[in-house]
Amino acid sequence: MEFSYCNIKNGIYFRRLDDQCRITFLQEGIVRIEYAFKEADFDNHIKGAILRTERTDHAAYLDDEIIIVDELPFQVSEESGLITLTSSDLIIVIDTCDFSLKILDHTARVLHQDIPKRSYYIDKNDVRYHTFMKLGYRGFYGLGDKSGLLNKDHRRFRLSTNDAIGYDSENSDPLYKHIPFLILRDPEQDISSGIFYDVTCESELDVDCERSGYWGKKIEFKTFGGQLDYYFIHGDSIRQVVRKFTDITGKTRLPIYKSLGYLASTMYYTELKERSDSGIQRFLQSLDEDRFPLDAFHMSSGYTALNGKRYVFQWNSQRFPDPEAFVSWLREHQIFLSPNVKPALLTDHPLYEEFREAGAFIEDGRLNTPITERFWGGDASLVNFASPAGRSMWKRYLGQSLISLGIHYFWNDNNEYEIANDDAVIEYGGGEFPAKDLKSLQANLMAKTTIDALRSHNSNMRPFVLSRAGYAGIQRYAQTWTGDNYTSWHSLKFGIPILLGLGLSGIANAGSDIGGFMGPAPNPELFVRWVQHGVFHPRFCIHSCNEDNTVTNPNNYGAYNDLIRQAFDLRYSLALYLYSLFRIASIEGDPVMRPMIYEFERHDAYLDNSFDFLFGPYLLIANVVEEGAVTRQVLLPGPCVWHDWNTHKVYHVKNQYEQVQLEVGLEDIPIFYRQGCIIPIIKPGRRLSTDIETLSLLIECSEAGAFTMYLDDGVSNRYQHGEFLETEISTEIDGDTVKIHISKTGSFPDPVKQIDIMCSGRSYAPKNVTINREESVCCQYEREFRTCMKAFWYDITKGLTCIRMMNEASLEIELDYRIHDLVGYDGKENSL
Repeated sequence: MEFSYCNIKNGIYFRRLDDQCRITFLQEGIVRIEYAFKEADFDNHIKGAILRTERTDHAAYLDDEIIIVDELPFQVSEESGLITLTSSDLIIVIDTCDFSLKILDHTARVLHQDIPKRSYYIDKNDVRYHTFMKLGYRGFYGLGDKSGLLNKDHRRFRLSTNDAIGYDSENSDPLYKHIPFLILRDPEQDISSGIFYDVTCESELDVDCERSGYWGKKIEFKTFGGQLDYYFIHGDSIRQVVRKFTDITGKTRLPIYKSLGYLASTMYYTELKERSDSGIQRFLQSLDEDRFPLDAFHMSSGYTALNGKRYVFQWNSQRFPDPEAFVSWLREHQIFLSPNVKPALLTDHPLYEEFREAGAFIEDGRLNTPITERFWGGDASLVNFASPAGRSMWKRYLGQSLISLGIHYFWNDNNEYEIANDDAVIEYGGGEFPAKDLKSLQANLMAKTTIDALRSHNSNMRPFVLSRAGYAGIQRYAQTWTGDNYTSWHSLKFGIPILLGLGLSGIANAGSDIGGFMGPAPNPELFVRWVQHGVFHPRFCIHSCNEDNTVTNPNNYGAYNDLIRQAFDLRYSLALYLYSLFRIASIEGDPVMRPMIYEFERHDAYLDNSFDFLFGPYLLIANVVEEGAVTRQVLLPGPCVWHDWNTHKVYHVKNQYEQVQLEVGLEDIPIFYRQGCIIPIIKPGRRLSTDIETLSLLIECSEAGAFTMYLDDGVSNRYQHGEFLETEISTEIDGDTVKIHISKTGSFPDPVKQIDIMCSGRSYAPKNVTINREESVCCQYEREFRTCMKAFWYDITKGLTCIRMMNEASLEIELDYRIHDLVGYDGKENSL
């Protein structure tokens, strides 16, 4: 069989008859494989997720973000029908007979192996396949918002975007995102790797669901369009695989600070017959009156509804007679408004003809007319964000109808682009493609268009976009959520691995509709438990469309309101910790909600743990998600020291894990913090503000630790030019001495005036505490401590050393835990 190859930048180009392939080393631990079965398809490929590439060979809307990587050294050798490529950390062996690949590390561990004679093929329906061996991999994670357990072993998935209203969170597929990124974990050989198919077309992935006596255990990817273009990623850990994946698809956008607070929403108020504005105002005022924190209102599409139909960019004057005054009222009350916008115009929309004449819609390539698809309210045409005309019209009317009123935050909804017309085509990046093949990318393009529209009005304002759908890389544009879930205990429980899967797929900023979107109002127990869980979502939003003439509001639960409010206050007290986690996500790519396997990868017990998770690196969350539960079993990993968040009870886990059974009342949220942790805590208020006068730090002192606390103005892009504050907090343990170091970098003014430190991890009080080498006052009574500055007090009931001081540019706190011998007795005669 004819076979030839030649060197190219960072790799090799192969040709075998009509088949063509490029293999390139993108960066350490990442290899790109492009395979096409027809010459015309090879470079005619939809691209949109990748930021880092070895070349740019097309002109598309997202190309201004691309970084061209440097050349990487590698060697090529050929022997006995095998071609071997060797880079600094990976070895690729290609069998020239059937073009199957084997990827190894330099210790000869096999990381990836195609199935011989079945690795790459195309069937008579132009469906492309890639099939590889399962090897020793037993943990499979990622793939975006996929239903079911965290470990996707023995599952087959359809990869597409879909309006999955009222879905079953354990079994429905597909949901709203199209993210063909699979993480693989082999615990026996301690191998973590990932494979990302940069394929926007509808696809399928079979993770050892289909079995064959001839081919063995396998994983098979097939796509119904485009070419095979995938990235194999190897790292020392799942964490490194996720970080490398976000190196090439983008990090999570740093959110505005207030978006970390409670985002109120419901369809109810915008569907009132008239004066929806007053209804929303009364609701928001009631939250203040009932002492519930609040920072934003997501406004459903009823503000655009006329006669039951939604007309984007149009205001219903009966419901909102003065939109400008309504937006101004919200701004005065420090509540930001995020209105719902939909990327389709009904055929009787007042702007339809203008959009049509501009060429702003997806068109039928045979008839050269806009396609119409079923949409909410009737037939509609879909805005084509891949076209300059579609983007231009969208920016114009987003500006005229909404941004001009002072609205800077948007909710992109119903953007899954379900397209039935097989003749619909889209031009993108120099080629023409079936519109179906680009539908998943449209959500990303819509989000970027929204950001560009906002930038054109105020380039310094940090954009906020919420998007229901998305392709890989959506995290660099938008926050997202898990769509229209159903109100049930089942949804509460299985919504957890959906969010964890999104985090492992690069999307750190996500949440679920707390309480459920579809269905009846949640009963008090379910709602309390859902809120207690939801406060640990990166996105904290209650949104509903109840089917029983009710509305799910947090202050509608009478005697249960106090429990709900307590959970809200916990969320707000951890806002600075959460903001710092988002800073890490924006730089490193780490998720905020982390599955146990992310931090404790070498613990086999966590390969299949779907419902416990970590909030950042330090807090283990074991929410109660079973109706009527009075106990909760938790698997604490070790060797490690854990503390109960509320009581500070200590759990010494000496083995790989220890099972703990807790008694739980409805008021209880099982939370544990780990040894070496440093957690900033602030006093909860009605609104989130960066003007933080008093900062509390919970520091566990049985092991050295470090944490970088992040703060900026929370709304602008000035942080990109160094206007931020990073507070480095670290601990040093030397026998009976604990040292705490606090230093700061950045030009953002530090608002903190007072720092309170709570030190756990020692079972007795320190002899003394010095602050910047000055001895502090030792208080014997809590009431005395509360009135002192530069003082410490030991809380015997909780085992906490509490220290108070004024904030300074740098602080060195030293705790001396040597026992002070009051009587001088050493056990010898006459020693007293």
